[in-house]
Amino acid sequence: MATECAGDQGAWWQFHDAYLLDARARSFTRAGALDLARQHQLDVARFSQCLEDEEHADRILQMQQLGIAEGVNGTPTFRINGRPGGRSVNAMLDQVRAAAEAANTEEDGS
Repeated sequence: MATECAGDQGAWWQFHDAYLLDARARSFTRAGALDLARQHQLDVARFSQCLEDEEHADRILQMQQLGIAEGVNGTPTFRINGRPGGRSVNAMLDQVRAAAEAANTEEDGS
């Protein structure tokens, strides 16, 4: 919710990056989110009200439901030609190679 509320003020990516990179931010507390809002010079009252009102709850739930329907069960999730990607680099490379090989076979057969 905090990242979406920050996005209302043009700071979506800053919050995204902070939650990924800053151990204090990763505690995911309201106080931590408000500290980040101050650090990024957001309108803290507006940001706080957005959190309080859960302004983006419907959109977040919709994205979560879509992810579940698409087979997303963790982050990061990769899809290769519409199929779930492997969980390791080697598994993904194998899938990419197989997809490239299939595409080359289709081109050669056309």
